[in-house]
Amino acid sequence: MPLGEVLYESGGTLSHVYFPTTAIVSLLYVMENGASAEIAVVGKEGLSGYLCLWGESTPSRAWCRAPVKHSAGSAVDEK
Repeated sequence: MPLGEVLYESGGTLSHVYFPTTAIVSLLYVMENGASAEIAVVGKEGLSGYLCLWGESTPSRAWCRAPVKHSAGSAVDEK
């Protein structure tokens, strides 16, 4: 997911659930005057867009805040 990619806009009907396994997604509440406030951050432990399961629109805007590059290692000592 590239930096700055908008997943969905405030007031829109959602069609997908997003599992940001390699990114951090920021959820913004967009006010009437166009200003916004961050209301949540979703990473690899969560999901975004779950309201699509009920066919509802969302009050928030979601965008890729940071593409994450990571490496994994063993949590078990394999001697």
